[in-house]
Amino acid sequence: MKRKLIRSLQIASIVAAVVVLSSLLPDMAYAQRMRAAPEMFAPPPMMSLPRNHMQVIIGNRPYFFHNGQYYRPWRGRYYLYHPPFGARLRFLPYGLWSFWVGPTMYFYGGGIYYQYIPGENAYVVVPRPQQAPPPPNSDEDILYLTDGKTVSGVFMGATADSIRMQVRDSLQTVPITEVKSINFAPSSFKEKK
Repeated sequence: MKRKLIRSLQIASIVAAVVVLSSLLPDMAYAQRMRAAPEMFAPPPMMSLPRNHMQVIIGNRPYFFHNGQYYRPWRGRYYLYHPPFGARLRFLPYGLWSFWVGPTMYFYGGGIYYQYIPGENAYVVVPRPQQAPPPPNSDEDILYLTDGKTVSGVFMGATADSIRMQVRDSLQTVPITEVKSINFAPSSFKEKK
């Protein structure tokens, strides 16, 4: 009788341990991702996604895309994930930083690099290009010059012949013939309540 009682207590403690461990698995998965990529902060899982999210199928797996971030569902929660290289999108979220490496244009946002493939009319998730410049401060506009250099600062206006940029404490005028493209910083305008 005593053996049966001890045996049933052992089984009950094993069942309790399994229940506790299974409830911790999502947090353990989160910790595993954090160890795998400590340089990238991942927020805790979300119970639900905002209404304007979009489902994207990548390699037969569902991802949910919202505001430049990818999430995967697991046990009723949504975890932030980095999409696999080769994932294709038909459009990109607003506010990504664009840059050129040779003749190829890339886009960057949320720790993810994209390359536009014109023949497929798709944006493909790619590894960071070797010659990619560091991402700019979010409050700077960038002029890309034809010689490969960049001018970072605040766009102050343009004429038919030149573009004016406030760079630190000086105003620079760049001839329009030397400008390849311009990338404007996302707007920081906030509506008054």
